[in-house]
Parts: sequence; C-alpha cells; structure tokens
Amino acid sequence: MKIRLFNTYIFNMIIFLIPIFEPKLFTQYSITQFLYIMMNIVELLYFLLYFSGRNGKIIVYRPMIIWLVFQGYLFLSMLINNNFGGVLQWGYLTLMVINLLFLCEYALVHDFMDLLKAIAIYGSLLLLINYITLLAFEDGVIPPEVYYMQDNATYFLGIKTAFTTMMFPTIAASGAVFLMEKNKKNVLMLIIAIVVSILNMAYKMISTAIVGCILIIAMVIICKITRRRLSNYVLFTSAILAQIAIVFFGVQEVFSVFFQLYFHKDASLSARTYIWKSAKKMIESSNIFHILFGNGIADQQAFVPYSGGLWQPHNQLLVWIYTGGIIGIIILLFYIFGLSKWKSKKNKVYYYLSIVCFAVIFLSVTEVYFDTAVCYVPFLILYFSGKYYEKKV
Repeated sequence: MKIRLFNTYIFNMIIFLIPIFEPKLFTQYSITQFLYIMMNIVELLYFLLYFSGRNGKIIVYRPMIIWLVFQGYLFLSMLINNNFGGVLQWGYLTLMVINLLFLCEYALVHDFMDLLKAIAIYGSLLLLINYITLLAFEDGVIPPEVYYMQDNATYFLGIKTAFTTMMFPTIAASGAVFLMEKNKKNVLMLIIAIVVSILNMAYKMISTAIVGCILIIAMVIICKITRRRLSNYVLFTSAILAQIAIVFFGVQEVFSVFFQLYFHKDASLSARTYIWKSAKKMIESSNIFHILFGNGIADQQAFVPYSGGLWQPHNQLLVWIYTGGIIGIIILLFYIFGLSKWKSKKNKVYYYLSIVCFAVIFLSVTEVYFDTAVCYVPFLILYFSGKYYEKKV
C-alpha cells in the first residue's frame, strides 16, 4: 500500500507558501531578494482578485485588522520620529504577513488541513535542505569572514539561531495534523518533521531550539500526568513575565550552573546580558514620548550601542519597547492574545498549539523572532484551526 503525502491541493498550497517562507540565505543576494518581493506582490494581487470576486467583497478576519492597525502605527512612529532606516523591512514584513493571513482564509474556503500539511511538508523540505548545507559547507554558504553577521556562518536558513524560526512552524503544523487525523500518513509527516528538526538542532547544538523542545515535551507530559491544561492566557503571560524577569532582573543567574553544565555557556547568555544592559540604559534615558510611542524601526533592528557599533538587542521585548513603545506593545499583545480565542478550549489541538506558541514567545528572550513572517505561523495556525473546527460543527 502506497502512502501519498500530498495531493494537488496541498501542492497548490506549497506554491503559495514559497514566497512567504523565504530562506534567509536568499535575503543576502539582491537578485533573489527582488524575486521574492515580486512573488509576494503577485500573490497579494491574486488574493485581492480572488476574494473580491467572491460575492464582490473581501471578508477580513480580526487578525488582519489588528495587524494592519499595528503596522500602520509603526509607520506613523517612523514618520513622527523621521526614522525610516527600517522602512523596507517594515514594508516587506507587512506584505508577507498579509499574504499569510489571506492564505489562511483561502485555505478555510477550500480545506484548511491541506494548508497544515503543506506547511509541514514544505517546512520539513527546507529544514532538510538546510541540513545538507550544514554538511556540504562546514564554514557556511557565506562564511563569517566573507559576510559579517554576529560572528556566525550563514547557511540556507540563515545563521544557526535562525533555524528555530522554521522548526516551530513545521512542528506546530505536523503535530496539529496528527492530532486532527491520526493515520499512517500523518504519523510519517510528524516523524519526518521531528527528525529533520533534531538533525539541524543537534548538528549545531542550538541552545534555544533545545530549550524550546524541552519546554514543549515537558508541558505535554505535565498535561498528561495532571490531566489539567493551562489556558493560553496563562501560558502567554507566563512567557512574557519570564522575559521581564530575565532581561530586567537577571533571574537566569540562578541557573548558571545548569547553563555551564549542559550548554557550556555562562549566565550572560553569550554576552547578550551586556547588550541588554546597554539597550536598557538607552531606553531609560529616552523621553516620555519615546517610551510611550516608540522610536520607529531601525535598520535591521540594530539600535543598541555596544562594542564600538550598533547591535540588535537579541531580545524581542526590547525591540518592541524601542520601536513601538508601550502603546505599540499593547496593540501587539492584543493581536497575539486575540489569535488564541477558540469557542471550545477542551481540545488537544488547541492546547498543543498553545504550548508551541508559548515556546516561541519564551525563546524570543534571546532572539528577535517576530521580524520574520514565518514566526507568526504557529499563532495563525492556532487561530484558524479554531475557525476550521467551528465550520465543521
């Protein structure tokens, strides 16, 4: 008996995913970057024509509205501060997430399961290609001495800490598919996703990915043993409070022995705490207007003066505070928390996806994940899976 992993509809979904799931390596070359921008523009035009042709109107879900409000707010912040260093980055991210939102809505019209399978298959393929580049280019496709990027070599999916941004959407989609339909094809899909993720993670010993996987497994086991499930509000709030505790109060010092023993790193988290200290001083010296409304988006989010240059803060919360201020954070959190609303929360899929989203928020304590469209995939899967179940009832 043959096991077919995908059909024509899944293949079509993969075609839609290609412009959105852009490998980081391609952002380093102007020709490939231009090609992906054009593909995203074409995809947006297709969706606008498709949805406007259905009864003459476009149905806009709440995540789309809040996303446009948030991105509009950031543009206004850039305008007021006359800070347009990151305007191209802002525009490209806005475009890609809009396409992702339209794709989820498009999938609801056809079959949302096909989109989940497409994400699992295409994400696994990209992770496999990345692992091949790890084996073929020991010093990176772009070695550190050729292209300076935080002293890290660049592979197909970027520097090693960027691999995680593809792992979690792939694990989220494959796990959701398995929980929705438990059959041989979906078991195989989940196994492949896990194996290619482990291969990438283990080869480069990616601490954030390892911690994320431990968190997901631990939460699932605790849920099984206690038969109790924390609400996503509790999970997401806990992740944000953990970030505050680590960045502003240095609680990771308590686990310094653990970091040294298992990851061979000290409590500075590869010197990130020194960068955070500089970023906090910069934010604390800002006037009340910038604290409330932000400074706009810096080029590549590099705004922290450190070691003779400008650095990315390596923390999502600090980026949000700098770019959008307190008001921007409130809008974005409203967006993220709003994606997790289901009519029925007594569902394994709901809880599993909530745990993955919790891990993404928690791990952004050491990386800036939310500047990549793929990072929003687990949250959108969570929201639109709820809509999918509502349609089935």
